[in-house]
Amino acid sequence: MKKRIMQWVVPLALIFATAAVMYLLLSPDETLAESDVRDIIEARYVGTIEEIRQDENMFIVTLVAPMGEYVVQVDRAGGDILSFEQTSETSGVAWEDTEPEEPERLTLDEVREIASEEISGEEDIVLVDLADQDSGFAYYQVEATTAEHHIRLEIDAVSGDILTVSQERIPEDPEEEEPIEPINEAQAREIALAEFAGVVDDIDLEEKDGRLVYEIEIENDDTGVDADIIIDAYSGEVLSVKLD
Repeated sequence: MKKRIMQWVVPLALIFATAAVMYLLLSPDETLAESDVRDIIEARYVGTIEEIRQDENMFIVTLVAPMGEYVVQVDRAGGDILSFEQTSETSGVAWEDTEPEEPERLTLDEVREIASEEISGEEDIVLVDLADQDSGFAYYQVEATTAEHHIRLEIDAVSGDILTVSQERIPEDPEEEEPIEPINEAQAREIALAEFAGVVDDIDLEEKDGRLVYEIEIENDDTGVDADIIIDAYSGEVLSVKLD
């Protein structure tokens, strides 16, 4: 009886063993793909993946980050991070060298052309100056004049966009007034005699204290009194009368 049972057990064991081997050989690979590992690293860390390689039950990832280079070991089956080790340190100078270059700015001739297109009519551009460079936002200040206006513009130093425009009307020159002529001697004599009766003995046009005046001396033989009269040479105003 035992012999008959053994005859059945051995073949069945061989069948099960063969089936197990075939299952392992033919079953799909359940481990992570390289793209899955890349997604895991990029989601967790800041940097650039330089290399991903497989080593038995793990992926080994070389990552370049702002602070240096790292090696990350990732479990092939579950995607767990097995280790995270820095292998080199990046100096600040090296990272500064990798910063993007400053954008190219417009030339003065290009700025003048933009300003000329913005200003209608004939203009004279008197100033083009690059301003506010330290803040990282640079713009050109442009000053121009036309027949009627002073114009100021601010133009983006990179894009050439017009940021601001302001203008002031140039005041018109007032008409020059014709200089006032002083009164003549005959008029001064008439004014003086109206102030004091007599005979004009002397009349002089002279400047006193920055003022142009007539000084007139009048004698009155009837009263024996003389008068010295000062008259403004322009207005004809009697400034003083002195009797002797």
